[in-house]
Amino acid sequence: MDTRQNQQKETALVTGASTGIGLELARVLAANGHPLALVARDGEKLKAVAGQLQTEHGISVSVFAKDFVGARIYGEPVVRPVGLGHKNRHPHQQRRCRRLR
Repeated sequence: MDTRQNQQKETALVTGASTGIGLELARVLAANGHPLALVARDGEKLKAVAGQLQTEHGISVSVFAKDFVGARIYGEPVVRPVGLGHKNRHPHQQRRCRRLR
């Protein structure tokens, strides 16, 4: 792939990029020539993913091993974990759950 084309595309930030949906999204973006900034908790897996994407697609990949669960910006959670139970849901979801009971 022509590196000049990669430099013209915007860098895509993908969280949870070492597994699951995040990994698949990173693969699709890489196949479309986007430089990537990948974030995940497992730094070793993330480095392996980055190496594979760089080799297969000739893109630049930056790696950030970071766990954003519990992180806050201006008092608000950066990441709202899903599937952890009723008490961890967004207030709108809590109201909706009460209505469904």
